[in-house]
Amino acid sequence: MVIGIDASRGNDLHRTGTEWYSFHLMNKLKSIIPSSDTVVLYSKEPLQEDWAQLPPNWSSKVLSWKPGLLWTQVRLSWEMAWRKPDVLFVPAHTIPFIHPKTVLVAHDIGFEKEQQLYGSTQIGKKSFLGAVLGFVVRLITFGRYGTSELDYHRWAMRFGVKHACRIITISNFSKQEMVGAYHLDPSRIQVIWHALPDEYRTTHIQIEPPATPVILY
Repeated sequence: MVIGIDASRGNDLHRTGTEWYSFHLMNKLKSIIPSSDTVVLYSKEPLQEDWAQLPPNWSSKVLSWKPGLLWTQVRLSWEMAWRKPDVLFVPAHTIPFIHPKTVLVAHDIGFEKEQQLYGSTQIGKKSFLGAVLGFVVRLITFGRYGTSELDYHRWAMRFGVKHACRIITISNFSKQEMVGAYHLDPSRIQVIWHALPDEYRTTHIQIEPPATPVILY
């Protein structure tokens, strides 16, 4: 099986919550995914040094995209159209337009509940491409969405949970919120709690394995 992974967030130099989650998860998967499977990491730039060591069955593919805007929807979609893996794993809620069987991670839907906490910064602001993008987005969505970061979060989540074959979230609370907000079948959502990186573990902390197997695809 060929497993594709969107490594763009974990490969970010300025990592925050989602980026650190992606980074540590991908490093842990190196020792979990069997050598009989092939793994391809997709990123915008070459992998950072702390990602450089990959198992023999793993490879890295840099998908350059000079415009910079909408890398997932344009450049990653193009790759999926021509060289798609058997399954794509995205450790966030934004999946490409064109996608194979896809597993995504939806951490929460705070942007639906507390919209005032999210920025109104426009994607591609003060550029000709950004202005064209704004016009096109409003046209094809009949004015429902613009090009603010908040609008992109809201659209991406709706598109992602509709098209993903499996959704992972981090708590039962987040699962219940998504079921209610997007009218999802609860059986499509798997709760997998956050864990600690090995360097933060002590002999006083024990994390029990899940009672039932976790099926990702």
